[in-house]
Amino acid sequence: TLYGDEAIKHRTYLNLKWPKDKGRIVDPDAARDLIAHIRTVIDPKGDRQLAAVIGAPSHASGDELQSLRYALGLTFQKMLIVPEPFLAALGVRDEARLSDPTYADPTKNALFIDIGAGTSDLCMIQGYYPGPEDQVNINKAGNDVDIHLRDGIKRKYPDTNITGVSVTKMKEDHSYVGPRPDKAVVVDVMVAGKPR
Repeated sequence: TLYGDEAIKHRTYLNLKWPKDKGRIVDPDAARDLIAHIRTVIDPKGDRQLAAVIGAPSHASGDELQSLRYALGLTFQKMLIVPEPFLAALGVRDEARLSDPTYADPTKNALFIDIGAGTSDLCMIQGYYPGPEDQVNINKAGNDVDIHLRDGIKRKYPDTNITGVSVTKMKEDHSYVGPRPDKAVVVDVMVAGKPR
């Protein structure tokens, strides 16, 4: 079993599994295996008791949360499941500046938008744990960008045999936020069996 970049590198020889889709666990056993692998990276000897803080999509149902608990259960002794945008707000909070009157605490009166692979989650952060009315979940995100990008490439170059993994890698290698760069992004792809 291979994980992450190693699995992507050898993908032509593997049956790739994606434990999540649209932010939900769709293959609980693959998710459990991945989490067990992550544990071995964190604690190779396996001699420590570990706790996990896990982000869940906004409005995750009871069944979806139970799937997360199942995936984590054998690996972590304690777990806290938190809405992903709220977790992101806590992650950018600068604890050292909380006493500074000019500091705007991102966990108070902020709208956090978390655009992941499967979902886009919006969460109003008002200084306390967000309730269902403070959260919005949209099942369109990075994977949908990949699909549109792949379709666009196929329209322009119909002889291109490009995989979803390749498109995702292209997108992630060349994505940016801000003004459009001066030069175009150029990548090598196979068109009619030849690099182009």
